[in-house]
Amino acid sequence: MSASEGSFYSQNSEAALTTLESIHRINILHDDIRPENVLVSESGITIIDFGHSRQCNNQVTKHKEYQRFCTLLGLDLEVEGSSSE
Repeated sequence: MSASEGSFYSQNSEAALTTLESIHRINILHDDIRPENVLVSESGITIIDFGHSRQCNNQVTKHKEYQRFCTLLGLDLEVEGSSSE
C-alpha cells in the first residue's frame, strides 16, 4: 500500500467510524456489518444495506458491532480506540 493509499484509508476509515457512531447514538444497530455492505470508492467508504438494522439500546452489542467494523477496515482497536457511545 502506498503512502497516499494509507492516507486515504486512514481519513475515510475515521469518517466511516464516525458515521457508525452517529447511527449508534440514535440507538440503531446496522446488524449486518460485512464486506459486502461496505463500499470503498474514490469518494470514500460507505455503509450500505440497512435491511437488518434495528433499534438497540445495548451498549455491549453496539460496541461489538463497532469492533467488527474496525476489524473489517483493518484498524487496530488499541490505536483507534472505541467509544461507540
